[in-house]
Amino acid sequence: MDSGTIALRTEQIAPISHYLYGESVNEYVPTPYLQDSFLEAECCWFFFYNHEIEIPEQDWVRRMLGTYAVSKKGDMSHTYNFSDDPIKLQDYLQAMSAYFKKKSHK
Repeated sequence: MDSGTIALRTEQIAPISHYLYGESVNEYVPTPYLQDSFLEAECCWFFFYNHEIEIPEQDWVRRMLGTYAVSKKGDMSHTYNFSDDPIKLQDYLQAMSAYFKKKSHK
């Protein structure tokens, strides 16, 4: 397996200190953005949002797209999270791997 670092740019509207007051500032514990677990296929990996992060109801796109597909060539796609259906998840992982493989041969 290859090793490396993946950096994700996240949108931040305001620093966390704008939302925390008094003692809550001292009690804040940052939550990792992604889960420790991931899936690997021939040409890509799937990384999943951390379940501890609460995504607002109105941010339906981010709630639906809870996975990052990262090719082994460095391309990235924000994609669907099928974690609740292991068969569909494996099928989609293989489909994305095939997509990245075809894309790298162009």
